[in-house]
Amino acid sequence: MLRESLLLDLLMSRLLNGYIRSPASASGGSEVSSIWKSIWAANVPGLRRKAAREARPWSPPPIGWVKANLDGAFDQYTNCGGLGVIIHDSSGLIMGGCCRKVSNVTTPAMVEAFAARLACQFAVSNSLAPIIFETDCQKLVKDIMSDEEDASGYGRIVEDISFFQASLPSSSFTHVFRESNSAAHMLAKLALNSSLDLAWSGQIPSRISNYVANHCMN
Repeated sequence: MLRESLLLDLLMSRLLNGYIRSPASASGGSEVSSIWKSIWAANVPGLRRKAAREARPWSPPPIGWVKANLDGAFDQYTNCGGLGVIIHDSSGLIMGGCCRKVSNVTTPAMVEAFAARLACQFAVSNSLAPIIFETDCQKLVKDIMSDEEDASGYGRIVEDISFFQASLPSSSFTHVFRESNSAAHMLAKLALNSSLDLAWSGQIPSRISNYVANHCMN
């Protein structure tokens, strides 16, 4: 603690007297460089760099549950989006899925909402419950859980999601990071780039089986 305190006092003194700038703006000089390296090495509270987030791979749902991973891919130049949904059982096997291309979308959040609505529709049509929906769009999860009204086009899609979800006992939406949602992401990219419109339950359609095996197996 004494070493950290002395280093911090030295840093603040030189900053106040205009001798040194931040590491990004410092033009050079071994003294400046060594001072900053010492500060970082000392792990001075408030100045230390944040530790890298630990990667969290995809995990199967509990026994008796199913999991729907969903994602949207957005092309801002064409205002088109690709939707991808992958359904797994508790052993990690793919039970089904769907992918579709949509047009006239204006934001990534809207594409994510379309993907969530597609996932809910698929779950209701195939009586998949209890079910966990996973998305890497944190905004969407918050909006689905919110009671605030939104009269925009995006808000109406969120209302549709809530309507379908009400028909799925014990269903829930959860935010995950991209590495836990890679299978749905790759399927969404495929839909965006190929205009595929598919939905399947059970065996994966032959036209996408190789792609799913190579890119969507988590």
